Amino acid sequence: LHLRSSKLESTDWRSCKYLKLHLSLIFTSFLPSALCYLSLTSSLFPSLDFHCLHSIVSIYPRNISLNRVIIQPYPTTCFTMAGTVPIAHSLEDIYTPDALPAQMERWDALQEKFESIYGHAPEFVARSPGRVNIIGEHIDYSLYSVLPMAITADTLLAVSTSLTPTKPGTFKIKIANVQEARFPSHEFDIPFDTVEIDATVHEWTNYFKSGLRGALELLRRKHGNDFRPKSMKILMDGTVPAGGGLSSSAAFVSASALAVMVANGEQAINKKELTELAIVSERAVGVNSGG
Repeated sequence: LHLRSSKLESTDWRSCKYLKLHLSLIFTSFLPSALCYLSLTSSLFPSLDFHCLHSIVSIYPRNISLNRVIIQPYPTTCFTMAGTVPIAHSLEDIYTPDALPAQMERWDALQEKFESIYGHAPEFVARSPGRVNIIGEHIDYSLYSVLPMAITADTLLAVSTSLTPTKPGTFKIKIANVQEARFPSHEFDIPFDTVEIDATVHEWTNYFKSGLRGALELLRRKHGNDFRPKSMKILMDGTVPAGGGLSSSAAFVSASALAVMVANGEQAINKKELTELAIVSERAVGVNSGG
């Protein structure tokens, strides 16, 4: 990989004994949504300007403004477990230019469908991408190192909290899918203290419940056992192929946990906490995952 940067080309890499270079530029010709992350850590060059590396990313979306907030676990230009989940305000922050036209139509359709079902616009959309695991398949959930990358296919959850529970001691979840013929809508009255999941029944909403359960456990640790979750209206749209080895279930569980956290007032969500939560949560439906 040739790094086109005047600052890096002038560096004598052979002299950098303490420099750790992690590169994963994954065949952009093979996967249009390929992201690159370059993490440089060095005691020799603490002031190195990493913004000079944009030329290797090859992602230059045009400006598109949206009046809705997008929450996504992985930005398109950097993959790191440090920090909080980013908040995006336009699709250009998420998708590559070639994907933008189709994604704009898809997001508009998601909002229109949400409004037709629930009678008002969603408050936000939680997003989690599918991923390919270049190295280390099925060892991530055992906490071994892997080399994953996000792809364009993703899970979207449009969410509103304008819903009143109807039974004492419960909160309500209304959840629908844009593919309603294949994935029928459901309504649940869930007790404050537990989220029941029957792993013997192959039901698509179990993946949402898995993320819900994990998120509520984390929220109770933060706010105490008296924490009362908000009711939610949800519309799901997923383009990650089920059973295709692209972590469709992990994307759904991660997006679900993220949506629950945001719906309940959490704005600074730690990536590492979210990932660990998703790893454990997905086991409730009998799936081992790296989150």
